Amino acid sequence: MRALRLSACGLLALWLCSVRAQSVSEFPPYLLPSFDRSPLCGGRVQSITVRPGADSDMIFSAQYGGLWKTSNGGSTWSHIFSAIWAKDVAYAQGNTVIATIFGDNKVASESGIWVSPDGGTTWGQASIDYPLGRGGVYGISVAPDDRRKVYVATDYGIATSRDNGITWEHTRLEGNPRSIIALPGNKAMALATTGVFRSDGGPWRRIKEGNFGFSNGDTFKLIDALPTDRDKVFILQDYDNLYLYEVAADRFSAIRVPGRGRSRNPFIRVSLRPSPAQGFELWLGNGVHLLRRTCSDIDDARRTGVFNWASFGRDDGIHDDTGFMGLDSAHLPVLYGSDGGIFKPANSQATFWQRAAVTGSGLNSYQITALGGTEYTAGDLSLYFSTQDNGSIWSSGDAGITWPRAGSPEGSFVQVTPFAANPTSATVAWNSIRGADPRWTSMFGSGNLGTQWEVPANSPGSRFGFLTGFSIPIFVAPSAWVRYRFPPEGGSPELYRSRDNGNTWVKVAEINLEQRGVPIPSRELVFGAFRAPGSRPGGGERIGIIKFDPRIPVYGAANLINLPDDGSLGIRATEFDFRAVFGVDPTNPDYIIAPDIVNGLIK
Repeated sequence: MRALRLSACGLLALWLCSVRAQSVSEFPPYLLPSFDRSPLCGGRVQSITVRPGADSDMIFSAQYGGLWKTSNGGSTWSHIFSAIWAKDVAYAQGNTVIATIFGDNKVASESGIWVSPDGGTTWGQASIDYPLGRGGVYGISVAPDDRRKVYVATDYGIATSRDNGITWEHTRLEGNPRSIIALPGNKAMALATTGVFRSDGGPWRRIKEGNFGFSNGDTFKLIDALPTDRDKVFILQDYDNLYLYEVAADRFSAIRVPGRGRSRNPFIRVSLRPSPAQGFELWLGNGVHLLRRTCSDIDDARRTGVFNWASFGRDDGIHDDTGFMGLDSAHLPVLYGSDGGIFKPANSQATFWQRAAVTGSGLNSYQITALGGTEYTAGDLSLYFSTQDNGSIWSSGDAGITWPRAGSPEGSFVQVTPFAANPTSATVAWNSIRGADPRWTSMFGSGNLGTQWEVPANSPGSRFGFLTGFSIPIFVAPSAWVRYRFPPEGGSPELYRSRDNGNTWVKVAEINLEQRGVPIPSRELVFGAFRAPGSRPGGGERIGIIKFDPRIPVYGAANLINLPDDGSLGIRATEFDFRAVFGVDPTNPDYIIAPDIVNGLIK
């Protein structure tokens, strides 16, 4: 069984302890209600499950925030599973919960299927004889006529349990299945990159050609059935193509959708109306907006046109960029999750929505993208963190006790002056989404964000005195910063340096290699990760390190420090930040630590 661990904000508290001994607690969820009219209620939601017969018990999975549960309809929330990358979650029979968890960096990876027999209090990892590796598990579906039977889509096929998650077997199926649905009578369907598959209790057979796997690994909710007639299955292939599949007749019909979505996870959900005699509703997440088509019957659904769909967004109380919808025991909408957290209907028709976790409810599932801090001469401490869709940067001037300031909707790459005499002499840098036409903008601020301004792009050597294409500034030494520039007209990455605290920028190097992350400073020197030309034996790219020398203006493959024994750095992603992983001693540039993903060693 598995002990509970801290949430993302609990990790922030641990980080505070390591910086400075003090009494700490988790940052309370005092969210601003919205940014730019876009409601906020936490981080990205992946899936939602409601316990059959107990509608007050609900669980949702957050992209990087694990699993969160309420047992009172959302009045309070608790963190029941901490994970690097939570995927799907579903109630099986009784109080049993099944969850799929993606990869992590642990020697014993927690990737796989997890089972809780007591509603999320204790957990056990399922034992299945197949090579899950660091990922490979996606959608979950429970048989409607036998809730002891559970299916899970994996990169290698379909995992099945017939005893409420106690034991599992695995069937190989081509095409990396993502979405799965269990149907009555021992039937099931799966969507994969090679088509739509069906099993009637025996072998799986392909019933439709095409790519139904979707390239986004977070997408595993592309199939659902009409609750009152599970012979009618709705399949969303992508943002633009929806099908009705009739199981008994083995027949597909196309249903027209508006398309034009993109952005995040598309999904399909079929709910009933408050009075079942009124028909049913098709809910479609088109990546940006939540769409609804009200159907009087199945023939009406077949007649759907692109203008029959109603669209819901920030003016209706929900955040843009779709996640998933949870239904209660009456198959009515009860929760909706998106890029900006969790929401619930504000009226019986679900035409208006409201936040599903209020201040003080315990939900603090923010998707933190970066942390930073400055210590002052007097011993005071300023702290910062940025989030996805819940504030570009949060600031605390009292070492984490209060957090009064937050910027625009989302941010990344927080960089700070680590030591300063006082907040006036400190500088903070971060990336922020800004403007009516949102774009990433590199920002500077004084300590505690008392003032904020765009990072200047002044370059004395340029024709007009300024340039575009810059990335986030990285602090090197007092008043000294560096940043990459990627010429909009194309060409090699460039390294620029400022010695006047970011007011002017001078080109110091050109790198004829592909960049793999932000620069890393050590004293006055800077290191960067880049891709070596060609491929290493056995396939895959080889990533090495460049130590920038002020005397060298142009760099290429000959300047790359490659790991010995044909080794290579690897890429690890956090939100908005894909970079090769290595570290340099900030006080001594002679010391580098580098995980070698080829030889499985730390060098």
